[in-house]
Amino acid sequence: MKSKFSNELSRIVDFNTHSFLLAVSGGIDSMVLVYLFKEANINFSIAHCNFCLRGKESDGDAMFVENVSKKIGVDYFNKKFNTNVFAKVNKLSIQMAARQLRYDWFKDLMSKKKLDFLVTAHHYNDIVETFFINISRGTGISGLTGIKKIEGNIIRPLLSFTKDDIIDFSNK
Repeated sequence: MKSKFSNELSRIVDFNTHSFLLAVSGGIDSMVLVYLFKEANINFSIAHCNFCLRGKESDGDAMFVENVSKKIGVDYFNKKFNTNVFAKVNKLSIQMAARQLRYDWFKDLMSKKKLDFLVTAHHYNDIVETFFINISRGTGISGLTGIKKIEGNIIRPLLSFTKDDIIDFSNK
């Protein structure tokens, strides 16, 4: 998986000349992403969003990601959001509120820290899920394309891997 990942990433962007902000939840997908970036000796920082939706479990995720960041020696940024209030005030679903909060913060953080690309751990299963969600909503042709590997300064180098690929790699 390491060599396929490096090949996929190099098709998207020259990773030797850019800096990256990894969106890391603490779940298996984003932790494998961190591992792959570290193994490839790529310049990156980690950002973690705490949406305060799961109490102590959310705080535990933040502490876990912070500890991993310290252990591997990369910059760590985190932010707590009052997602429920933001969703109510802006009449958004929790999911859409969290999405807006995180991407607004990522954009601001990247600008302040002069980072080139945001990297998410979306994988092949996310493409399939998005495709079917879009169909159920009656999307047009543009909604049938799913998730793109690169969209502006957001890259998704794990799109060629299934969730099972990621789990198998993590277990090894």
